[in-house]
Amino acid sequence: MAVHSSALYTKLDTNKYLGDTRDRGGRLVPIPFEHTSASDTTSDTVLLCTIPANCEVVSLECITDGMGSSVTIAIGDSGDIDRLMVATAMAVSGNRGTLAITGMRYRPSADVTVYATIAGANFTDAKIFKGTITIVPGS
Repeated sequence: MAVHSSALYTKLDTNKYLGDTRDRGGRLVPIPFEHTSASDTTSDTVLLCTIPANCEVVSLECITDGMGSSVTIAIGDSGDIDRLMVATAMAVSGNRGTLAITGMRYRPSADVTVYATIAGANFTDAKIFKGTITIVPGS
């Protein structure tokens, strides 16, 4: 019985050559989000974006221009309100939040709506928070 190597096996495992990141299951796709506050109050939620089914979350970054004293934002979904970013102080311009450990390599089996939950205090009107969730599409 003969043993054959696939082209991908030869490229990656025999020759140790990664010619294209898609060879290992995908490419990075940014999903941007942005919200300008307008009468947002504590415990409100803001719908941000959708993570498509079978994609893997690899990063998140969120930054603000200062949402107001004592304001925190958590980013998650209906299963866990802070799955992607734990409650993070967004009171001062330049404050930023990053991906939570529970969100790293998160792979929803169905499309998931991502939202931000406001806590601590009401937003100052006309202030902005924005960011990007980076995913790798399923192969």
